[in-house]
Amino acid sequence: MLGLALGPVIVLAVASTLGLGATPLLMAPGIVLGLILNLVAPPRVPAARRARVGLFDRRLVLGPVGLLALAGTFVEIVFVTFTSALPLWLVEHRDVGRDSALLAWTLTAFYLSAAVGGVATGALGRWVERRHLVVGTMLLTPVPLFAVFVLDPGGAPYFLAVALAGALTNAAFPLLVVSAQDLAPHAVGTASGMLMGLPVGAAGLLYVGIGWLQERIGMGAAMGANYLFLIPAAILSYAVLTKHHVGSRVRRLNHS
Repeated sequence: MLGLALGPVIVLAVASTLGLGATPLLMAPGIVLGLILNLVAPPRVPAARRARVGLFDRRLVLGPVGLLALAGTFVEIVFVTFTSALPLWLVEHRDVGRDSALLAWTLTAFYLSAAVGGVATGALGRWVERRHLVVGTMLLTPVPLFAVFVLDPGGAPYFLAVALAGALTNAAFPLLVVSAQDLAPHAVGTASGMLMGLPVGAAGLLYVGIGWLQERIGMGAAMGANYLFLIPAAILSYAVLTKHHVGSRVRRLNHS
């Protein structure tokens, strides 16, 4: 998340000084660090200790983990909509220049706050029931998201709304990942992938249809409609976490 937060500003700086063709050079640090990680990472778990989990586990996909993955996809649709459509909306409807630094700083504030939001709810999860944190943050998120539409771009209230939107949008996601791991102790890696990879990829594919919707009903209206995906995400999350009592005992255990 920190890399995502710094990315827009760094890319804008490189593109404005060296040209857009130089931006692929920014991949070099990631490649180098990936090679280093491969060398220093702990050895693989011996085959005898590995759990036998198939490539496709029907129980995970059709069970509570699958429902959490669907909820995560709805959240990611909101995340992708904001980060992809808001810069275009600012250019087309608020007369912000296409090369304005405001666009980069808006995304940086959103991404950085998203990182903070995920860490904050993770810490609060020691004292507050997980379902309350997940559902509460999801239902509060539309408030700053819609506030961005009416605030003057660049002002303190505008950046405060962007920061709150980022923090609240991502607040529930780490808790959904942990919940999926708790629900599938026999397949923690698969459950993690279903929550961390599947929603991101699915939201990216669905954004093709979202772009079509933006052309038909207008960018602002389509963005607002996508933000409402947080409502079914909250309903699904609440149903799963309540039925399976995931995270409901954390507070009692901490006080015992």
